[in-house]
Amino acid sequence: MSDRAAAALLAIRRTSNLPGLSAAAQRIIERVNAPDVSLAELTALIEPEPEIAMSALRMVNSAFYGQPGRVSSIQRAVTLLGVRGVRTVAIVSRLSKMLDVMATGSFSASLLWTHSENVAMTARALASRLRDVDGDDAFVAGLLHDIGYILELSVDRRRFVTLVTRTQRGEQDQARQEVELFGASHEEFGGGLCQHWGLPEQLTAAVANHHAPLQAPLIHRRLAAVVYVADRVAHAETPAFSLDVAAAPDPDVLQFLGVSPETLADVGAQVRATLKAREGSRQTGQTAR
Repeated sequence: MSDRAAAALLAIRRTSNLPGLSAAAQRIIERVNAPDVSLAELTALIEPEPEIAMSALRMVNSAFYGQPGRVSSIQRAVTLLGVRGVRTVAIVSRLSKMLDVMATGSFSASLLWTHSENVAMTARALASRLRDVDGDDAFVAGLLHDIGYILELSVDRRRFVTLVTRTQRGEQDQARQEVELFGASHEEFGGGLCQHWGLPEQLTAAVANHHAPLQAPLIHRRLAAVVYVADRVAHAETPAFSLDVAAAPDPDVLQFLGVSPETLADVGAQVRATLKAREGSRQTGQTAR
């Protein structure tokens, strides 16, 4: 473990207001990882939990799942989501609540959430074109990739405001600023938080290395690389929030994944189409109200 990763874990242990998963979400994640879990059991765990149940319905009725407004049953939602999709829902239900209280200064928590959703969607689209990267893992890792910002804010709101201000002014490299202010980067904080939550190793590694995927452990390197590419594709296709990285994917990472320019363009087109469908669904819902 590097000194910076150790500093991130120490900060996590010392932070009294550390964001955590709810007991219900933790139980669902534990059961998802169990070999004997069933969809019926997961349905029974979700139904009494309003936040998680609503997240399940929102996700399965999203444009990406192709069931807009058609699913109202938790049992049907769980069937469509599958076991790993349920794990995603358990995490999403907590993340969205955390981000509700994150806004500070000129930093937009809602824009971070939108960015995270778009990276998750893009990561899954890219993973579907690769044989050896699980789409659900790619989605969750994309959703969590910038979660380290939540921890930085929890550690010290004033220093986080300083980070945002300096980054927006372009004063110096953001990663250097993070180390100066917090002793570690948001990737290292994010990986530590995933570890603290007991999430699977592949998700922890992908979050901890989403800006330098070729440095991830070899067994998890391709998932980290998918999140890295998705982060940049999503940035190109949607407005970036204030701490995002505006850069094209490194050719070495694309070569490592075996992703051609044509595949990358195809993923971008799919993302644009999905975003357009999602916006259409939102406008339809507003009109109906």
